[in-house]
Amino acid sequence: MRLSAASVARAVERDGVVRLDGIFPRPLLKRIAARVMRLYASGGLRERVVRDIAGRTTSILPFDGPFLERSFCANPRLLAIVENLLGGTARWSSLEVVMAESGAAAQYQHVDAPLRLDRKGKRYKGDLSTLPPYALALAVPLVDVDEENGPTAVWPGSHKEGLKYPPPPRPRSGGATR
Repeated sequence: MRLSAASVARAVERDGVVRLDGIFPRPLLKRIAARVMRLYASGGLRERVVRDIAGRTTSILPFDGPFLERSFCANPRLLAIVENLLGGTARWSSLEVVMAESGAAAQYQHVDAPLRLDRKGKRYKGDLSTLPPYALALAVPLVDVDEENGPTAVWPGSHKEGLKYPPPPRPRSGGATR
């Protein structure tokens, strides 16, 4: 089922997350996965690590090769959704890959981009959960996601709850949807 930009916006407002099946062509995802694995095998991802937490690393990817293909970085369907959510001035801020080694610890519940600045460039002191969205995280799995390799857990509504003070507690068993 193909979701409209408006239905995606409603889902994001309600749940903070939406699943977009088939937004990128499979052959492109295979080329991207191959590029990531070449960078990994050559050690190129180690040089670009921004976080390393218990066997789970996040590295910056270069904007080159398949990442520059129009069907990825300027995907018309994705751009329509992003424009509807953030307006026409949205820009890429980073391209990252998360690599989880075998035996990596489960990732704790967290908020990806909580920092907001006021009009004077100072940290916003109010309740961030009342503000409209200002950033999006797009997760594109490059491997089959299942229970064996560890799916990404999301908590519908956490986009609001997670921005209230104090920060969310570490997850307990149960309660997460996958």
